Amino acid sequence: MNILIKDARVFCPESMLHLSFQDLHIKDGKLFAIGDTIHAEGALEVDASECIISAGWADLMVNFQEPGFEFKEDLNSGRAAALAGGFTHVGLAPNLFPVTDNQAQVHFLTAGNDSNITKIHPIGAISRATKGQEMTEMYDLFRSGVKLYSDGFKCLQNTELLLKSMQYLQMFDGKLLARLSDPHLSADSQMHEGIISTQLGLKGEPAIAEEIAVQQAIEILKYVGGQLHISHISSKGTLERIAKAKAEGLKLTCDVALPNLIWTHDELLSIHTNYKLSPPLRTEEDQRALKEGVLDGTIDFITASHQPHDQESKQLEFDLADDGIALIESFLPALRLTFSEKELLEIIPVFSSRVRSFMGIDNPQFKVGEQVDYTLFSLDEISSLSKQTAKSKAVNNPFLGVEMKGKVMGCLRDRMKTVFFEQKG
Repeated sequence: MNILIKDARVFCPESMLHLSFQDLHIKDGKLFAIGDTIHAEGALEVDASECIISAGWADLMVNFQEPGFEFKEDLNSGRAAALAGGFTHVGLAPNLFPVTDNQAQVHFLTAGNDSNITKIHPIGAISRATKGQEMTEMYDLFRSGVKLYSDGFKCLQNTELLLKSMQYLQMFDGKLLARLSDPHLSADSQMHEGIISTQLGLKGEPAIAEEIAVQQAIEILKYVGGQLHISHISSKGTLERIAKAKAEGLKLTCDVALPNLIWTHDELLSIHTNYKLSPPLRTEEDQRALKEGVLDGTIDFITASHQPHDQESKQLEFDLADDGIALIESFLPALRLTFSEKELLEIIPVFSSRVRSFMGIDNPQFKVGEQVDYTLFSLDEISSLSKQTAKSKAVNNPFLGVEMKGKVMGCLRDRMKTVFFEQKG
């Protein structure tokens, strides 16, 4: 690896170089030199004028479907899609077959980390087979390198299991990620409960299904102490409860899924299964509140919530289709639909350095000699993803064939043999 990145704008709030334009010479996986004007004979020169370089992006929870559902996605296609989307680190949900609830499964999922730019961080299941009943051997998972624990995209409905997991994880500083919704209020729901669900004749999930479950979890957190991360929040009421709990000093964090920032339940008028999601798309008021929550810091992270599916899982009757959408390759252009350039410059940490810190990943400081772990991107370059150029196997990306503003230009991590770069223009 011998690369010279010319005239990139450095995004690193902890560095004196923050927002300055620099040349970066990267050699053998390390930052060899950084400065105003650098010449490096024999290096691959990359024009990065009007581009930003930041810590490599991280997504807290994605699903690459392997093992068990390789016809939807596999580790190779998932990694390639994440890399194209700008991510050098991803937390891999345990919703696989078999579920990530043992050391052997962890070793299988991480086997390719030393030969790929995008590094997989397996999330250990809280309950065996994610059935919400018997607690897994979380300490054994911890000894194999697991730091995050969750039943993934399944809602954690067993409050006794939630309480005991929060207590147990305090013994070795594991972090609990919980998707929450009242099982009775959300049972058999197809979308958000409101005027549109009534018009369409589809069973809706009311926002209070999430809000009640989140408030219950907050009360458990007050009781047992420790830490809790609430995953995929979707309503204004949930956000208000989290903000209040944070103000009270609880160790509480949360994330929002990208679709809930860019769409509302109005999209369901198309009856397109791409918009059948869990949690569901909600009202414009909820969407505005979630965006403000990202900007004011109440929401800690944004996740692409990558859940790839094949035709047989999505192109059928709405009530039979699987939940989920595959947006990891379109992450930056999708964000540009909701956030201005100025706002995006403010929130880069919610999908890079802040997520990395939560996941226990060191953040680069753009100092000579450090191992590189960077994402290079442009907020203004036009990108277009087609079925032919997409890295993911998924059919459930509504942006296929759409030209959008925002483009990932490259990712670098350590001494990887291959480097992904897009040319400008």
